[in-house]
Amino acid sequence: MSIITLALIVVVELALALAAPFHSLMIADFVMLKWIRSASLGGVSVDKTDVMLGMLVLAVLVRGRFRPTDLAKHFPHFVPWFMLGSLMTASYLHAPINHENLTDPIRISYQVYRYCWKPIIFYPLALLLLRDYGRIRWVMMAIVIGADIISIQAIIQGYTTGDAVGPFRTKNQFSGTLVPAVPIALAHMLFPRRRWEAIFGGFSWLLMMRAITISGSRGGLVGALAGCALFCAGAMLISLGRKRLLKLAPLVVAAPILLILVNPAILEAPTVKQALSTAEGTKDSNMAWRIEQRWPHFWEIAWQTPWLGRGYDVDYSLGPNANTPHNGYLSIFVIYGLPVLFLLIWWIVRHLRNCFALFFYSRDIEYRFYILMLAAPVGGLILHNVTEVTLTFDFCFKVFWTLVAITSMAVRDGYGVPERVKNQHADDLARPAIHLPRAA
Repeated sequence: MSIITLALIVVVELALALAAPFHSLMIADFVMLKWIRSASLGGVSVDKTDVMLGMLVLAVLVRGRFRPTDLAKHFPHFVPWFMLGSLMTASYLHAPINHENLTDPIRISYQVYRYCWKPIIFYPLALLLLRDYGRIRWVMMAIVIGADIISIQAIIQGYTTGDAVGPFRTKNQFSGTLVPAVPIALAHMLFPRRRWEAIFGGFSWLLMMRAITISGSRGGLVGALAGCALFCAGAMLISLGRKRLLKLAPLVVAAPILLILVNPAILEAPTVKQALSTAEGTKDSNMAWRIEQRWPHFWEIAWQTPWLGRGYDVDYSLGPNANTPHNGYLSIFVIYGLPVLFLLIWWIVRHLRNCFALFFYSRDIEYRFYILMLAAPVGGLILHNVTEVTLTFDFCFKVFWTLVAITSMAVRDGYGVPERVKNQHADDLARPAIHLPRAA
């Protein structure tokens, strides 16, 4: 990132910090997904998220609407979150590869912030800023808008240079970033609250799916479709969802047939061939190579330092390319150790359990679709993370922790739950898994 770009981001974030609602800083961070790189200021790397966090601190100091007790009072599962950050810190400080950067207290503090606590900071940030149902809806839309922008960039690259990677280095990084946004766009398209949301969701879904196919990433395609499938499977459990999906089913079946009839040569297009090869599953040569060669190799490496990891997941003895585990869970094991991996899996299971509880607890149709929109992106991410490092990738990790915070608040304190949903359950006994507050 150039200094000029960073300066423009500072100006925008400063204006939001001084005049706009606090959650607009999160919205801006998601929308500005395109600017993923850092700028160097006196040898210190600074990116848009650093600016956002700094402006949030400034906003609190100047406008003074939050107290430290606000977060402390409503911080579900603080202990496992703090344990995760502490274990990541211990792993980072233990790894010999990082010792050259740990030469004085200031550098140690900066490195620990950047690589251990900043990746998980969106959990308390969302707890602090997103206690309102309306705010959450806007943040979800911002996630899609940010993905739309990089999709347009990648499509242009695909038609000009043939290398559709957006602002990233590889097609897998690019497509993996779109995985959580695709089912959110689908939710807006199929079950909108207003007509413009359906148009926005439909346009975004088609745009992102085209970007994924033109990138040639099969894993990204499978992950995005898995998230969409999870959303549709949940929608089939709702009467309105079944009616709408069954009406759309003939169109879904007829569209590819008509496309082939109009343009038979489309089946010979490289991107289409690449996408269709995903049907081979584990029989695909690339997937078989990962399972048979890369995973066993890094599994042995992981067990050499199982508790704190070794700080990096690259084995240069394998050559300059394809020298990583090609499995996000195995990568976490290698880098951070088994305790961090177990804790992260605990958070995944906890989120899906919360979604399950909220979905089956509520009788409100719109709210149930909304819960599916919170569950589907994580479903796509955890599947895609099997073949690539996706879950812990910058944008995806932010989305993950934001969604986890939203469901944690809803289950424990009722924040982010519409008043009409609370009123529906005012006379009910809460089920053991959920504690929505009684209506006043």
